[in-house]
Amino acid sequence: MSRGDRARRAEEIFAQALARPPSERSAFLERACAGDAALFRELSDLLPHAEGGPDFLVNPFLPPLPPDLAELFGRDGSDGSALLPEQVGGYSIVSVLGRGATGVVYEARQDRPPRPVAVKVFAPVPANSSRLSRFVTEAQLLARLDHPGIARFYASGVEAVPGPAGTSLHRFFLVMEHVQGQSLDRWADRPDLSLAELLDTFAEVCDAVAHAHRRGVLHRDLKPGNILVTVDGHPKVLDFGIACTGEVAEPGRTRFTASGRILGSLAFMSPEQLWQPRQVDERSDVYSLGVILYRLLACRLPYDLSGLSFGKAAAARAGAPPPLSRHHCAFGGELESLVATAMAWSPFERYPSVSDLADDVRRYLAHQPIRGRGRWE
Repeated sequence: MSRGDRARRAEEIFAQALARPPSERSAFLERACAGDAALFRELSDLLPHAEGGPDFLVNPFLPPLPPDLAELFGRDGSDGSALLPEQVGGYSIVSVLGRGATGVVYEARQDRPPRPVAVKVFAPVPANSSRLSRFVTEAQLLARLDHPGIARFYASGVEAVPGPAGTSLHRFFLVMEHVQGQSLDRWADRPDLSLAELLDTFAEVCDAVAHAHRRGVLHRDLKPGNILVTVDGHPKVLDFGIACTGEVAEPGRTRFTASGRILGSLAFMSPEQLWQPRQVDERSDVYSLGVILYRLLACRLPYDLSGLSFGKAAAARAGAPPPLSRHHCAFGGELESLVATAMAWSPFERYPSVSDLADDVRRYLAHQPIRGRGRWE
């Protein structure tokens, strides 16, 4: 059975399980997956998320903080709770830029050289916690990257902070370029934006992701919210918090192995990232970029997951999304084929690399025949 066929079977079984009362789902999975213990484990891992929202990110490295540690993580004080920390690692904290599954990102000031920076602060952990290794891994991955389309990494550090009952904890932080701009989708929704400008900027995003791939880094959470367009009109890819790494291999060959846990945002993750998380490669990022391009062109996502639980949203993705030409006739032909190739269900039918996707975007802009010939499945 091919990877694509196995993923489809997984989706069908999972959808059937969700149609049953929660108390019967596990037994049904055991029967339906008879003879395939790996599939049973994968689908059983999904069941706890069945009632969660679709815009999720499951991160095995950072479980929710216990209440007695939450105050140490810092909040913006708008609700009368804990105020911002004055400093982290010698950087003066100004405001909260964002929150995610892996930490809080603050706007901060650096004295030497004087400049604004973004400081990503992870949840405090005991000094002997194995989770510290994950924080170090993210810093090591960021240090590999040097591209104008990726937020620059400056430094990392760890400092002791007081814990509950007189204990001592360690707080790890990353210092990065402070990028000012709009999220990619908000920028693309401007009424005065031309198709050529949109596609040219998207190709720049692909260039940045391709650089990460050449350095052995897979993003795994590409979405418009993790890409900012600066005031001078150039995109910056952010948040490599769930990136993973592997040895460089030939384009299209599997070289990234996940932990076996679901990581990413459901609306943008590839089918194999959802159904076969132990085996993903750079073509998973190709798929996510295809979803992003669909959203930029159609001004809507290929699947409407709003208001659905995680389980129902996962099942809803089993069907083929509407082709681009249904939203606008100008998006038919080669542009529709380009997006379809990037979003092909099977990774073997997608562009083998992000560079190939960027090349076809530029061929389209140059009025040259594209190489991708995808099809909606």
